[in-house]
Amino acid sequence: MLAVVLSSCNISYPEADDKGYIDIVTFVSTTSNTATFEMQQRDDSPVITYVARDLSVDTSYCPRGTRLLLAYAPISGEPYKSGYIHVLGMQGVYNAKVKQAAIPKDWDSNGIFLLEMWRSGNYINISSVITSVDVPKRYDLLVDPTTIDNEFPQLYVVFENEKINETERAYFASFDISSVLSKPTCSGVVVNLKDSNQSNNQITFEKKQ
Repeated sequence: MLAVVLSSCNISYPEADDKGYIDIVTFVSTTSNTATFEMQQRDDSPVITYVARDLSVDTSYCPRGTRLLLAYAPISGEPYKSGYIHVLGMQGVYNAKVKQAAIPKDWDSNGIFLLEMWRSGNYINISSVITSVDVPKRYDLLVDPTTIDNEFPQLYVVFENEKINETERAYFASFDISSVLSKPTCSGVVVNLKDSNQSNNQITFEKKQ
């Protein structure tokens, strides 16, 4: 597999040249010489299917359904349309599912330096800057059980560093919230977080009805 250090989503960077794009995608399948990925740009936009030629993914390292940060160039030159792509690089992101659990009283004792949060289909994606050396000690997206059947269930980002490094780095996470969005009472979700970058500590995402 290719592996490069990428720094953001939906933005052109030198690593991807002026015709490249960087997005969080889902790895769908692979053959001996192709790999298929799916993505949605924002919210409930249509599913886009990308097929990379001359690329085979080791599923023991990257199981089907894994969320990845992908740098790519559309062969047609037209972005965000299903078709063939040239992969410039890819790396894993933190993959997790929303958990239904009581919200800790100190859930906001540790914040994240938020760069961007967006929903793409059944996923809440988070781009942030952290100082953790390896995988954070805890990085959860919790849904408050008392709100699970509300029109807008309350979700909470709970983050804790394992250890600190003076060097900051970009960190990407993608949380599967399909178990919440699929409820018939759900019209969207409200994500609560402690953002050390801004004063906006609550973000609402509406679901297309």
